[in-house]
Amino acid sequence: MLRLGFQEFATLVEHIDDKNTPHETENRRTLFAAIYKQVQNYKNRNSFRHPEGPEIKGEAEKVHRIFVLVALETGLNPRTRQREGEEDPVGRSLERYKQLRKGDGRGDWDFTIAIYYWFHRDDTRLPFAAQIDKAVFGQPFHVRFNLTRDEYTPLVRDERDFNIGPLLFSCNEEAANLATLSDPLGSILDAGQPSPAKALSWRYALTDLIGRNADMGALTEWAKASPGELSMRLLSGVGGSGKTRLASELVSRLNEQGQKWNAGFLGKDCDGVTTFFTPMDGVLLIIDYPEERMGFVQALIDGLRDRSQAHVSVRILLLSRLDETHWRHASTTLGHRFSVQSANATSALVVEDAHALVSQAFKKLVEITDTKIQLSDHAWKWLELDEKHRLPLFATAAAVHAFLMPNDAFGLNGPEILEALAEIEIDRVRAYSKNVGLGEFGLERLLALATFSQEGLNQSDIEILRDNGLPLDLQGQALIDALAKTPWWIAEDNTQDGVLEKLSPDRIAVTFLALTLMNAKISRLPEWLVFVMSPHGADVGAVVGRLLFDVSIHGERYRQALDQLMLGMLDADHGGVEAFQDAAYREHTSLSAPFAIKLISALVEQAETAREQARLLHNLATNLHNVGRYEEALDTYERCIALRRRRAFWPWSKNADKRALAISLGNYANCLSGAGQTLQADKVSREALKLRRRIAESATDEEHRGLAISLSNAADLRMAKGQTEEAIQLAAEAVAILEEIQKKERGSG
Repeated sequence: MLRLGFQEFATLVEHIDDKNTPHETENRRTLFAAIYKQVQNYKNRNSFRHPEGPEIKGEAEKVHRIFVLVALETGLNPRTRQREGEEDPVGRSLERYKQLRKGDGRGDWDFTIAIYYWFHRDDTRLPFAAQIDKAVFGQPFHVRFNLTRDEYTPLVRDERDFNIGPLLFSCNEEAANLATLSDPLGSILDAGQPSPAKALSWRYALTDLIGRNADMGALTEWAKASPGELSMRLLSGVGGSGKTRLASELVSRLNEQGQKWNAGFLGKDCDGVTTFFTPMDGVLLIIDYPEERMGFVQALIDGLRDRSQAHVSVRILLLSRLDETHWRHASTTLGHRFSVQSANATSALVVEDAHALVSQAFKKLVEITDTKIQLSDHAWKWLELDEKHRLPLFATAAAVHAFLMPNDAFGLNGPEILEALAEIEIDRVRAYSKNVGLGEFGLERLLALATFSQEGLNQSDIEILRDNGLPLDLQGQALIDALAKTPWWIAEDNTQDGVLEKLSPDRIAVTFLALTLMNAKISRLPEWLVFVMSPHGADVGAVVGRLLFDVSIHGERYRQALDQLMLGMLDADHGGVEAFQDAAYREHTSLSAPFAIKLISALVEQAETAREQARLLHNLATNLHNVGRYEEALDTYERCIALRRRRAFWPWSKNADKRALAISLGNYANCLSGAGQTLQADKVSREALKLRRRIAESATDEEHRGLAISLSNAADLRMAKGQTEEAIQLAAEAVAILEEIQKKERGSG
């Protein structure tokens, strides 16, 4: 299937209407950013869903015929006018579209839908849009992809409005305010007893923020410092360390201190175009799990690179499980405007603070349930037993478990407590499932599958799962009515639509799925997961890694079972290779590396160009290196370098080709060193550094940052060989380069 990137969409917009002002063109770019995100979510389904009816299959021949009509009406054809010397992506795409095989229900949906939406964008074009509807679908209607025209009509702009990537920041008070996502504490009760999952969720704030005053002070200072600056900060730590709760408290404090902030969490529905109101003091955007939204986050980083100041402060806070080494691209791109929160925020609490948290959580549960239970004296000993017990999630879980099961209070370790709480939640889910007519296991399997999804399961998702073998005793509206009677169905305002929410926090959600799906033998489970996880697209590896990490605390049996399930999605009969192929080009952790290795191995020989094959080989070698398969990694690096060396030294080669070769040489050197081949590693490292110096001679600050990274890597290798003096010189040169870049940035800021 032909896929167009966002930049080609943006170029397409410029060609559609040559009379557009720069203002209108920017608005259309923003509109297409939203469309593109939605199209990617639907790219593996050759069907549309009418907002009020069943799915309607679109025949590719009809789509092709209407596409030609659209092309004629808009002047989109191979002779489209372009600037001298410039490629014509529109004409080229049309030619490629015509060459695609038609009639089998597949075609260039991305391009067709882009044109289709353009006609639905403006009321003056709606008559023609209705013709498209009629010809393709047999009836006129507006295909939504969860979008509406009004929702994405850009607001009237003034000179103070500005973009950061796909986000528009506007002085118009009708623009969006960020969601705080907090809920009243009483909502955790069900039939007078607390839901274990809700009691552990940061949304309900079962306790005050305890033991994090220094961390909160540092975050508040960062938010308020340097008014008018646009900056990003990383807050990293393991799951359960309290990152999200800390960020939510920052939102509350900014809003309580008399300042005017638009502060809150940026949901995944904002990855397309979104317009935010810019009040007097600033905007704080919090992105949870940014590693699972890398395309969007990279667009924000690029946007911050291009703009450093505005009339208000904009702060972007990343809450990540990955440490700063995985965010080097942000650091090298933004310099001093990218900062890292100190490690205190992600460490365990001291025993006294952890006990205060347990005591307060237990007391709150006693108060809201009006019961009389005493906290066990064993809490102190339990907290001293293991540092992990003093992570906020485990300490809170221990308090909830002590309240619900006082006879077993503080007699289990942290993972065992999560399992006990998950069992309580499972019993609760099964009771609801039988009461509403979904059978004993229907609801629990839906909730477990929702753990793999982006934002839960909507009506369409659930019906497709049912149609593909998920056993549910109801269907259609009766199914939705039954789900709506459960606490896990979140209805949309003033509509019958809704979503089956994901259990949270993640640790108990993964425990829930381990005790349900992992303990059941379900032959079609990999097929269901391909559908549920395909919206993650290129970021699916980060999701796989997170799930494997969280389930590993419950034993190797569960980790291996989940690992095999993830690999099973990539078997030919499940279609996962096609669904997740974009993930082959993303960075993976050691946990998701086996998934990446199987995925890339299935794609590498199918690459259409030498450049694409080299890129896949580089990523394959990196993942083989990450799991210690050195011999295979070295062979793969050598194949990659042979291809990249040819491109890098052609007469017409660009710096990008030389940069790609330098990166592969640097990684190859690290792999050689890890395999014990230190002499060869030193030789290759010197070649990579020489090439980096050559690129940086007359290049941008970005290339100089790349040189600094190569210098740092070379210093590490020299130090490992005992060449201390040279290592210190290389490291000092790297520091000098970065300091000079930061000095220039501060001066221009």
